[in-house]
Amino acid sequence: MTTNKDKVTFVAFSTNSTILASTSCDATLRLWDAATGVQLQTLKFYDDREDYDREDYDREDYFVELIPAVIFSSNNKMVVSTFFEMVRLWDTETGARLQTLRCPNE
Repeated sequence: MTTNKDKVTFVAFSTNSTILASTSCDATLRLWDAATGVQLQTLKFYDDREDYDREDYDREDYFVELIPAVIFSSNNKMVVSTFFEMVRLWDTETGARLQTLRCPNE
């Protein structure tokens, strides 16, 4: 298994224990084959089209606070992750971002 590029902040197994998910301070969610250690997907929490304050994201503790959870759907076809003030749903097979749910600004 190759390593994340930065400090790992959270790990979770799929419901059938075949996929391991890891989040990292590099703002990624990585999916791994639990039996072989082969990386299946690298899912980015942001991309160049989205607004974000890079200086905040460069703080290592920022991601530890903001990526506290990952959970798989019961059939393992989706993985849900939290990031900043949003929840993202991903397709585990293709890595496609299916939906982003944003918390309203107060």
